[in-house]
This record gives sequence, structure tokens and C-alpha cells, in this order.
Amino acid sequence: MSSSHPETSHGSSSVASEAEPWPQLMEQARALDDQLARVDLSPSACARIQSRLDRQAARYGEGGLSVGAWAGLAFGGGAAAAVTLLWLIDESPREPVVESVARAHVDGFGLLSRDCAVERNGDAVELGRDCHVRLDDLGVEMRVLAASSVVPQPRGVRVEHGWIVFDVEPVIPGESPIHVSVPSGRVDVLGTQFVVAVRDGGGQVELVEGKIAFTNLAGQTSRIEPGQRVAWSASGAVSGSGVGGSGWTTTIDAAPPVAASPIDQAGLDGPVTAVESDAASQSGTKRRSVRKLDDKRVLAEALEDVQRLRAVRRYRAALRRLEQIRRQVRDPEVREVLEYEAGTLLESSGQRQHACTHWRQHLRKHPDGRYRENVERRLQALGCG
Repeated sequence: MSSSHPETSHGSSSVASEAEPWPQLMEQARALDDQLARVDLSPSACARIQSRLDRQAARYGEGGLSVGAWAGLAFGGGAAAAVTLLWLIDESPREPVVESVARAHVDGFGLLSRDCAVERNGDAVELGRDCHVRLDDLGVEMRVLAASSVVPQPRGVRVEHGWIVFDVEPVIPGESPIHVSVPSGRVDVLGTQFVVAVRDGGGQVELVEGKIAFTNLAGQTSRIEPGQRVAWSASGAVSGSGVGGSGWTTTIDAAPPVAASPIDQAGLDGPVTAVESDAASQSGTKRRSVRKLDDKRVLAEALEDVQRLRAVRRYRAALRRLEQIRRQVRDPEVREVLEYEAGTLLESSGQRQHACTHWRQHLRKHPDGRYRENVERRLQALGCG
């Protein structure tokens, strides 16, 4: 068929050859409409689909796929056709979008996993371990790593207890953020992946990638960067380790600014320690402080690179980047962060045994490290013996 197709105005027959599977594609796509017909798409969900269609149209339009074709596909061939097309032509090695179509809906949650125990308990919804659910109206997916209890809210959920990985689609400009409430504050989400752990009123929020902000009960907000976390205790104390090199814990009643870690943001913009700014400090201390600051700058750049690679599921490349940086830095806090990030990448890439080995080594190397409790939970969730 390829020799008989006329060339396009671009002077290439590649567009024509690419168009050949379209009838089959449309047939497969429309066949999926039966699945999507059982899911009520909200206006915001439709807007998210259209937003992505617009971006893909701009990306592929010059290759022979016109904006008109996108519109006809999205609103003529059905939503399944649109979703399937995004799956088939997206160059990023990611899971098919169609896999996010819920098999059933229980108490407002779309079930994405086959075996998921869901039970209503007053206002709360109890989710069993290994549940994978979706709030379609908000574009929020939740992977439950330990039995959890959540309360649905208009623009998010409140986590009463449990351990959940949240994956939130980018919020459409003009819409309010997604909110994930915890006992000592609220996480405002603009599109990201992060982990929430709550137990007996205490817990922590750890950002994997994207953008979130944590607001404490006094109304003070702090932006959290990838690789950072904020923790709180049942007494209402909010903490972030690494600030000023020694960590901190303060009570909300005192209305202090909330800080985040492990990257020492204060150190990036000013003196690393009070000693460094002291005119009487010795030159050896200054050199160590400057080196520590340089290591943290390198860490910030490395985490940005890893975030981009993680977003497109290039886990091996991200691991190589972390190892490259780990060999360059000397600061033990920075090395601990890099090693922790490597463990999360091993989990994401499905290398369970390697992840178990890595986390055991991490605990032996950092028995009192900032991630100890989180690593112990990860070992338990992975079923590491």
C-alpha cells in the first residue's frame, strides 16, 4: 500500500503510511466506549481530557494529525477513542490511560484494583491494603499501602489514619487546588505524587514529585519540594529535619513558620550555619560549610533531574543519575537523601527484591536517620522478610 499513496504537501509519504491503522484504531477505540459509558465524566474530567487533547494536537498536528481530527475523535468517536489515542501515540513509556477506567464504583470511589475491601463507616470510608482507587471528578488516584480511613470532601479527602500514595492530575488553571487534610494541617496539591502516613494522630507527608504546600492549623503555609517531608506528632508539633543543620520541632500554638526538609532551603539562600557567618570562625570550618552548601546545591539540581526522569518512568536513568551524584558529594545528609530516593525508584520500577535489600542496607547505614520510620513501613509493605 505504501507505494500507491500520494505524498502530502509536506513532501513526504510518512504521514500517509501513519494514517493506515486509523480505521482499526477507531474500531478498537469505540469498542472501549462500553467501559467508559458506565463512568459518569464530570465537567472537570472532560476539561482535563480536552486540555490534554489540545496539548497533543499542538505536538502532533504538524505530522499530519490536524486539530480537527482531534476534535472529531474526542467528541464524535467517544471518550474512549480519545483516551485510547492518547495511549497509542504518546511517546512517553507510561501505562495506558485506559487502565485508569474504574471497574466499579463504591461510596464515590472508582475501584482500579480487582481485590479491594471498601466499607462505609459513618462519614469515613475504610480502604483495605493494596486498594487502588480513583476519585474521577478530581483526577485523584490513591494506592493504599496499609489499611486506611478517609473522609471524602468537596475538593479532596481527609486522611484519618493509614498510609497512602496519592497521584493527582495537574489542576486546570483557575480551579482551586486539591486538598488532602491530615490531623495537624492540610496539603494543597496542584498535580503531583506524594505519600501521606497517619497513625494515632501523628504522621508525615513526603513529596515524591510535583508541587504541594503544607498549611498548619495556625494557617501558616510552607511549600514542600521533591524529596522533602513535613512530620507532625499527636500533640500538634510540626517538624522538618535538617533546617539549620540540626532539625527543629515547634508547636503550632506558638505560630512558628513551618519549614521543610531534607534540603536546607535556608542554606541555599544564605549562611549554612551561624558559625560560617562569624568573622572569628576558623578557615577549616568555613571550607566544610562551603562544601556542605555546594553539596546541597548539587542535591537540589539532581532531584530536579530525577523528578523529570521519574515522570516518564525512566527509572534506570534516574538511578544512574543518583549514583553519579552520590559519588560526588560528601555531606552525609545529602547522601542519605540520595540513597532514600534510590530506594523509592527501585520500588517504582518493580524491583522488589532489590528494593528490600536496599532498604535493609539503608537502615544498617542510617539506624537513626530521618527516614527510619518510613523505611520500616516500606519494608513491611513490600513484605520483605
